Amino acid sequence: MNDTNSVAGVRRRIEIKVPEQYVNVNEEIWKDLEEYLFTGFLMSPAQLLNSDFVFKTLNHQEIRNIWHLRRFSGHPSQERSFKAAFIAHSLFVAMGSNVLHGRPDHIDKLIDLVSKIPASYQDKILDNLNALNKRANRLYPLVEIYAHESRSRYRWLYLKKLPIHSTESTGIPGTVELGMNYCQQSWVAINDVLDKKEEIEVNWNHAKFIGSCFAGKGMVTIDEQDKARRNREQQEFEERKMKILREYMSLSDGKEIVSDEGTATLPDGRRAVVDGRFKAESVEELADQLSAALSGEKDHHDKVVENHFRRAKIEQEALLKQSRHLAAAPRMLDVGKPASGGARVLSRQEADGYVKRMQALMINIPAEPTSPPDLGADIDRSNLRGKRDG
Repeated sequence: MNDTNSVAGVRRRIEIKVPEQYVNVNEEIWKDLEEYLFTGFLMSPAQLLNSDFVFKTLNHQEIRNIWHLRRFSGHPSQERSFKAAFIAHSLFVAMGSNVLHGRPDHIDKLIDLVSKIPASYQDKILDNLNALNKRANRLYPLVEIYAHESRSRYRWLYLKKLPIHSTESTGIPGTVELGMNYCQQSWVAINDVLDKKEEIEVNWNHAKFIGSCFAGKGMVTIDEQDKARRNREQQEFEERKMKILREYMSLSDGKEIVSDEGTATLPDGRRAVVDGRFKAESVEELADQLSAALSGEKDHHDKVVENHFRRAKIEQEALLKQSRHLAAAPRMLDVGKPASGGARVLSRQEADGYVKRMQALMINIPAEPTSPPDLGADIDRSNLRGKRDG
């Protein structure tokens, strides 16, 4: 926290910085990664030729097998054969059946079936599969920071007893035949390293405890060095963690993620769009509000009250101006009544002239016709007049 010193009469704003290790991470960011780790692939449903399908991503081993098997297959159309094989290996559920279980036994029939699909449909399927596999490729940098999370370590305590891609772990028959993808391999390796590191730290703490019994003052210095080392490692990890998360968020769908505040229902049933919230729901917002309060800045509630008083003052001035205008307007009185409040009294001659003008206006106003004019009669009279003149 910075000091609130006043330099040359100018008051500084107090800035409270929150350490990055206290920054909360939205747990939704791990949704795709956990599906990719503990299922083995990402899924995307589709409907083709009035039938329901579920497609999945391909790991590096499946792509390698497709390339080597189809590269020297001698098929008359190698490109068409590769497309059909890619789509066939990407199928997870076809018309309600899991095609992963025992896939090596019927993969050739499945490829022949896919090759009969029109080329335009195959290209559209490949475009969607390309987007799905790109989404999976962006998950790889997250594995390093996810492995240190508590939810990941608890998951590892159970899964380290079984292969992560086995049917017992995924609950899906046939996943063991796919092999592990890069994220699964990295997650298992990182957790093994963390287990060994924790074991070494425990043994080292026991050694320091025994050493403190013989040289207590000397072990204090070593213990302080260990604390400084752990703090430095934690800080470096948090910086790397925030960097990876920012890069991942900026690459999501090719644009920055924009939060949507949504709508709210008012007591009278109307729907209102929420432009923002003014409640501290994170440590960053709490630090910002505390900085503004200590610096004497106005928060949202102060601004709302200030705007209300400003509008009330403007309305009061408008009413006062209108009342003054009405009070200053001249009034016409009869001759016999006394004048008061700045009113002007008409003389006998002026009053008579005013009455005559009003009577003249009333006389000159034409009366409304009771029936429409007879245009045909005018036309007939004009014709008769023309004949008479002739």
